Amino acid sequence: MKLKDIIFNTWINPHLIKEVGEGKIGKITIMYTNYGDFYAFKVDDRKGNRIGKLHLDDANKLLSNLALMDALPAKLHNDNRVILDRIVGKLHQQDIEATWDDDMDIS
Repeated sequence: MKLKDIIFNTWINPHLIKEVGEGKIGKITIMYTNYGDFYAFKVDDRKGNRIGKLHLDDANKLLSNLALMDALPAKLHNDNRVILDRIVGKLHQQDIEATWDDDMDIS
């Protein structure tokens, strides 16, 4: 599947597909709540401007189109931390700053 063929189901900046295709993604932040639930996947350009905030399904579509075979888990468990570390490492190899955390306090 080519990037131009992706249809995102959530609200995002309409330029996200173009930004990805042109290699303009600068940072991806993967966030889980302090209870271990997926919270957000934030995408910024190389200048630090927010391109989009994706839900889980769309985030996994984006990762797939960045040639990552791992998918983000909906619920964070100890075993999943290895997967998230691997995703972040592969994004770094593509010159994309990436982090994940599990400290979003939703109380």
